[in-house]
Amino acid sequence: MTVIAGILFWQIISISKTKPGFPDAISENKNVETQIPAEQVSVEVNYLAEKSGESKIVFEVSLNTHSVDLNDIDFQKTMVMLAGGKTYEPLAVTTSGADHHRSAELSFSKVGVPLKIVFLGTQEVMEQGFEFKELK
Repeated sequence: MTVIAGILFWQIISISKTKPGFPDAISENKNVETQIPAEQVSVEVNYLAEKSGESKIVFEVSLNTHSVDLNDIDFQKTMVMLAGGKTYEPLAVTTSGADHHRSAELSFSKVGVPLKIVFLGTQEVMEQGFEFKELK
């Protein structure tokens, strides 16, 4: 009986180390089972013509999810604009919303098109790029 119990215990240990998603009490990373895949957050970027001017262009970035707390997202650090082979950081950022629905208005130096607005990615949100071939 002891031999059978030992074999069963050994099989359970072996399964827990090889089967993906099976809780492993020995694992150092205890949060694996509770992490939310970054692809469950939608990112939307819109050009705001009415807020743009001769020296700046403004975009609204919206993050939405049903499963991730987005309060720690720092739009100033996670958003850039790519144009003409250069990378531009936001000149100003105004955020709104909380928890599962956050947005920001980002002002960048005025540049020509085409351009790309890039969310650089975080643990909560995948890196994503949004290309604008014209601004209207």
